[in-house]
Amino acid sequence: MQIDVVEMRLRKSIAHGRRVGFRATLSQVVGNCSLAEDFRSLTCWLSQHPHTRPLIVILAGILFLLYLQSLIPAEVFYSGDAGLKTLLSKQFCAGEFHLDLRVPADPWVHDLWERGLYPFGPPFVYDISNRHYLAFPFVFPMLSAPFYALFGFRGLYVIPLVSTWLLWFAFLLVCRWVGLGSISTSLALATLIFSSPLSMYSAMYWEHTLAVLLAFGGVAVSLAPPSRRASRRWAILGGIVAGLSVWLRPELVCLSGIIAVMIYASFKLRSVFEERAAFVVSMLATIALFWGFNMVVYHHPLGAHSFQVLEGFWLHRRVTRSFRIFESLSVDLFSYFPIAFFPLAGILVSLGSRRVRLASSTKILLWTCALFVPLAALMLPNDGGKQWGPRYLLILMPIISLLAALMLNATLKSSKAGWRYAGSALFLLLFILGTYRNTYLGTVSLRDDYRERVLPALDLVQQHESRVVAVAHQWISQELEAAFEQKTFFRVQEREDLAMLGAALFDQGHRGFLYLTLDYQERPTDLHFLSDDRHLMIKFAELGQYGSYLIYEAAIGEH
Repeated sequence: MQIDVVEMRLRKSIAHGRRVGFRATLSQVVGNCSLAEDFRSLTCWLSQHPHTRPLIVILAGILFLLYLQSLIPAEVFYSGDAGLKTLLSKQFCAGEFHLDLRVPADPWVHDLWERGLYPFGPPFVYDISNRHYLAFPFVFPMLSAPFYALFGFRGLYVIPLVSTWLLWFAFLLVCRWVGLGSISTSLALATLIFSSPLSMYSAMYWEHTLAVLLAFGGVAVSLAPPSRRASRRWAILGGIVAGLSVWLRPELVCLSGIIAVMIYASFKLRSVFEERAAFVVSMLATIALFWGFNMVVYHHPLGAHSFQVLEGFWLHRRVTRSFRIFESLSVDLFSYFPIAFFPLAGILVSLGSRRVRLASSTKILLWTCALFVPLAALMLPNDGGKQWGPRYLLILMPIISLLAALMLNATLKSSKAGWRYAGSALFLLLFILGTYRNTYLGTVSLRDDYRERVLPALDLVQQHESRVVAVAHQWISQELEAAFEQKTFFRVQEREDLAMLGAALFDQGHRGFLYLTLDYQERPTDLHFLSDDRHLMIKFAELGQYGSYLIYEAAIGEH
């Protein structure tokens, strides 16, 4: 109906030969349309209620994250680490509260596993006193277990999703504490939600979003103004929450140390705040408890994380590896989060101009970022492996988003119009690049990964009649975790392993098994071997490529 009215008015205007400018015509035609009136009413309402603008950004983010959840088709994972953690979560769900991984199997299967055919190994799983410990803290799988029991595989993503939402509200609170207006706060939130890699991890079974939420609480306390100081009880609770982030991600102990130093510096510069002292003490006590627990279970304060960091430790090699990790993390940070260039530009401007001075809160955030990356690189075993953006640096995403908003806010207050236009243009350009990289390309990558990389192979394995699966790499076992309840997995890395497995299966009455390799690994050839004076053979028939894996049917018989 509204389109007919518009068309009729335009025709009348042309028929009478009236020469009306484009703006006047558009105003006349659309002026009485309800859509335009609704838009003007919304604009007026937002101007009268500026504090709702950030909430609108958060609402858009919530809808975006729910869409990401819809991309997860089944119990497949973005990273194989999640398969191991899911096995431990299922173990907790079954009432077996053991910190080591115990996969149910027949005695003859356990015998083969102990002889070297266990489906997992270093640097993901370590054998300590005949027990298999994951190289990841047990806390996250334990927390996820109740949600898995309630909602199935969808429950695995409850904590990553809700943690991301809660982080946004904590970020909103900090933006108000540092004096950002509603527009600057909305831009900061939009940067964190749509222009950073953090949102992608809400749809991955990883502990990073929960760890970032807890750790950012510590950053918030260090930035809280005196008027916002909490009671000692709340300060202690906040310190415990910040310390718990280390239970999830051990490298976050670097951030806790930085926060403690920053707060100690504030004691020297101002006065001793009892609440902040209580925060630091409770945070360090929580971390010390974690270290003590690790000493009892893993015989090292870093726990299972130490297996990866200290494996083959040599000082020169460790320093060299740390430098490479630092370089890789830094490149990925600026590549996946271009808005990080904006604070860097602000630093350069402040160094070149005496008129530009950085606020104390800005300096705290800058020092936090500058110190965290090299310190974390010393503790990390690698640069993150398969990931979307530097997952070890996700804690810096809210910090850098806040920094960028603070510096943009200062730029817009400049008396020079050139600085205002240049700063706004640079921020907008970096924001668009980051949004395209993460919101668009990230979503496409996540969708394709869940649909195409593992799911085809998982469907075939689950439907195939063979109950035994041999894999040439432990990554495959991790990715196919959903089939562990139906199938028995073995890891065979050498032809001798294949012979050992074939002889054992033949003795148990099995005459075949599935064999999976990565798509770039060498194709298997038929194997002839001798076992207990029997001439046995394994013949391989290729079924094809399913996702990232090549799958073969292996037939066992006497030669």
